[in-house]
Amino acid sequence: MKKYSIILIVLSMLVGFNSARSEALNSPRSSADASTYDYLKGKQGIACNKTTSEKRLSSVSLNFNYVYRDFGAENGAPVIVSGSFNTLYAKGRLLYYALKLVPSVVNSETSEVKAVYPDYLDLLINGQSIGEYKESDNTTSNGGRLVGFTDKNFGLSHLLIQNGDLDIVVRFSFDKGAHYNDVKIFSITSANDASLTKSQFRECILEMIDQLREDISQRRAGN
Repeated sequence: MKKYSIILIVLSMLVGFNSARSEALNSPRSSADASTYDYLKGKQGIACNKTTSEKRLSSVSLNFNYVYRDFGAENGAPVIVSGSFNTLYAKGRLLYYALKLVPSVVNSETSEVKAVYPDYLDLLINGQSIGEYKESDNTTSNGGRLVGFTDKNFGLSHLLIQNGDLDIVVRFSFDKGAHYNDVKIFSITSANDASLTKSQFRECILEMIDQLREDISQRRAGN
């Protein structure tokens, strides 16, 4: 008899859980979140932007804007993930990389957008973390996170320009130890757009590496 009572209690709990879940999914908040998500989804994308100084390439940024619904930590609210992966070079210095990430939770009912600092943040290039190159770690003025990487032995640059496909993934979570989210940069947009942006990004890095090598040769020659 005791065994059947336990079964009935478990079944009752499951029914209650499914009922609550159904009510949540069909609530006005859930409908608003779904509509907001659909609208924001159409705004996501990636872009490659470069900056020159004295007719030389000084930086290239791989900018991205990604949207997902967070059912784990934010009850299905839309989350906008804005960020950039940057390569910078100034004459006489090493190549420097920087990852900026600003995840923002959207309140669909009030249109409020609140930035959330990602306690855990990593970037993977073709499945390999670049954490070993980290040099600095700061909070941005708008509540995001900015991590800097120094490429002293060209290992990081090699990962980006080596033969084969290029896969860049930003991995983050709001709390350390919590379930992480993967933003696959070149899967945000269409295959054609991703391929073009990838090529532009790689070409800019190659150009800056050539500039660095030229500067090193000039220094060795005493110029």
